[in-house]
Amino acid sequence: MSMNTRCITDNLNNLTTKELADSLPPFWGSFGDDSSTAVLNWRFRNDTEIPTQFFNMGEGYFETATCLLNNCIEDYYNLKRDVWIFPILFNVVHGIELYLKGFNSLLRTFPESIGPYGWGEYKIHGKHDIKQLYEEAVSLIRQKIEDKNYRDEFVEELKFIQKFIDMLYTETNDMTFARYPIDNKKNGHFYTQSNQNICINLHVLKQWVARLYQICDNISLILNI
Repeated sequence: MSMNTRCITDNLNNLTTKELADSLPPFWGSFGDDSSTAVLNWRFRNDTEIPTQFFNMGEGYFETATCLLNNCIEDYYNLKRDVWIFPILFNVVHGIELYLKGFNSLLRTFPESIGPYGWGEYKIHGKHDIKQLYEEAVSLIRQKIEDKNYRDEFVEELKFIQKFIDMLYTETNDMTFARYPIDNKKNGHFYTQSNQNICINLHVLKQWVARLYQICDNISLILNI
């Protein structure tokens, strides 16, 4: 195979791994039409506020979770649903985490703006404990939002997120459950320990995800006004 031949194809059956490695160009870079190019920093430039960057990334995780859910629901014969449920749940949990961290970083300095792109010194607190991040968000909203109508509305809407988190915590408080089959102590997560099927209704989960995303997106838009 000529070194000048570029193999960008979904059909790799007739290519050895070495041939593909020798001919395939780096994935970094733009070539071909724009419809096949993704830009990492289009929404993440230096002049973009840090909370907005968190919201933008959260958007990606929620929307890909929805795409995977739709694929599993619409294709009855797609037996990958038992494997895809893990990236789906990871994306939902991580999407919540990103939005909550964005809320909290923004609210800590709210409403003291120091310029068109600056909101003081951001500090991203918390690791992956979305329950703690949620409680902090509610506390900051009650402290920082002076408008009673907005404050009460935000707290009321966030109760939906709390209910979803509480459902997760009925099974586990370790949010790595969708990332690895074992925890950091090398114990199997709850689903590996059960002799019974642990099932998730994808139609119901889709409705949860749709409203979670809507709440997070709406609050982020209002706070960023």
